[in-house]
Amino acid sequence: MVRNIQMDMKRAIFSYKVIFALFGIMLLWIINGKRFSQPEDLFYLFVYTKGLTITTLLAIIISNVGYGTSFCEDFKHYAIRPIVIRTSVKKYVISKIIVCSIVTMLIYVVGTLLFVLIMMKDLPLTTSSSMMVDNIKSASCFDFLLPEHSFLVILIQCILDGMCCCTMSVVALSLSTFIPNEFIVLCIPLVIYYLQIFLFIDTLKLPAIFDFEQVFMACFTDNISIGHFILRALLVFLFYHIVFGVLMYWKVKRRVANE
Repeated sequence: MVRNIQMDMKRAIFSYKVIFALFGIMLLWIINGKRFSQPEDLFYLFVYTKGLTITTLLAIIISNVGYGTSFCEDFKHYAIRPIVIRTSVKKYVISKIIVCSIVTMLIYVVGTLLFVLIMMKDLPLTTSSSMMVDNIKSASCFDFLLPEHSFLVILIQCILDGMCCCTMSVVALSLSTFIPNEFIVLCIPLVIYYLQIFLFIDTLKLPAIFDFEQVFMACFTDNISIGHFILRALLVFLFYHIVFGVLMYWKVKRRVANE
C-alpha cells in the first residue's frame, strides 16, 4: 500500500498539471480580487473574493486538474490491469483516493496562500476599524480568533475550502471509472456541486449538512459550536470519500474482470 501511494505521489508531484493548477488557483484569486478596487485590508479582500461564486466553482475545477483525471490517463495507456496484477484493486483504489485528496488540498491551499502573501505586501492584514472583522465575529464560531489571529482564520478557511475541493475531486475520480473522458471528468465536480445545492437544498429542503456552502464555510457558521462545525465538516468529508471510494472499487474490479 505504501509503495502504491509513493508511486502515485511521485507521479503527481512531478506532473506539469499540478504546477499549472497551483498557479491557476493563485491567478484565480488575483483576478477575482481585482473586482474590489479599494479593499480596506487583506482580510476584507479575502472574505469578499472567497464569497464570489465564481471563485468557488473555478477553484473546484482547477484543483481537480492535478490528479482527478489520473484514472483516465491509466485507462488511455492500458495501465490499470498491469498495476492491479502487481498489487490489487483495493490498493490501487485506496492509493488513488488518498493521493487525489492530498494533491488537491496542496494545490488549493498553496495557491491561495501565495495570493495572500503577495497581497500582504500592499495591504495590512486587518485594520482597527475593519467592518469585516466585526461582521465575521458576530457570525462565526471562530470569533475568538479575531482580530488578533486573522491569518489563522484565513488558513482555517483555506483548509476547509481545500476539503471541499478534495471531496469534489474524489467524486470526479470515482465517476471517471464509468466515463474515462478527461473533459467530462473536469466538468463533473461543477455538476455535482450545483446538483447538491439545487436538488438537496433548494428542492428537497434537506438539512445544512448537505449544503457544501455551509459545511465548509468558517466565516459564517450559523451560530453553531466550534465542535459541531468541525465534526460536521469531517463527517461530510469522510462520507463522500468512503462512498465514492467503494463505488470506484466496484467499477475498477468489474473493468479488470471484463478485460
